[in-house]
Amino acid sequence: MSRQVVDFDVLVGPTAGELAAIEAEWPLIAAGIAVVGAEAAIAAGDHSEIAARRLAAARQHHATVAAGFAPTGPDTHRPITSPRPLRTVRPAFDARRTA
Repeated sequence: MSRQVVDFDVLVGPTAGELAAIEAEWPLIAAGIAVVGAEAAIAAGDHSEIAARRLAAARQHHATVAAGFAPTGPDTHRPITSPRPLRTVRPAFDARRTA
């Protein structure tokens, strides 16, 4: 039986872009985790009305969050952005202009 040696110096973690994508997708990930947690409680034998309500609420929240994301690949999603940039409002009074 041979042993495999792992060289930890060559292991590379996620890039800054990959971490940013995970951060952007985190609300959807968290909502999915809540659904799995509620389903696991029911599968473990909690058949109470509270467990059923928790599952229904988690599924509804997941659907609401998912509506704000668009698929970008088989298992990846990105937030849907506004089709046009938000307009910035200038303050009515600017102290720099009065000097």
